[in-house]
Amino acid sequence: MSESLSELERNYFTSKAGGAERSESINNIKRRYWLSLFGGDRNTGMGDLENEWLRKIITDNSGTIASSYTADLYIEAVAALGGAPTKFINDNKKQVYRLDL
Repeated sequence: MSESLSELERNYFTSKAGGAERSESINNIKRRYWLSLFGGDRNTGMGDLENEWLRKIITDNSGTIASSYTADLYIEAVAALGGAPTKFINDNKKQVYRLDL
């Protein structure tokens, strides 16, 4: 049985953030990880942090950023990581979490 999106997401960000308490929310884990990459503070919007992270994945993997929309950035991130993007954002999120080791 394959992992659900929420399981993949939690495992990915927990690993990237260097660990997390079981009771820590996924949003806290994401914010902690993204702030460690980009700086900022607790007032920085989650959407802004997510898009910055996706742009970093794309450029770090020699991809091209052609859009500012989150769904499109996931497609571009999957392509930059060598995956096969789909039209479904949740499928693309799963691919990013699996491919960006």
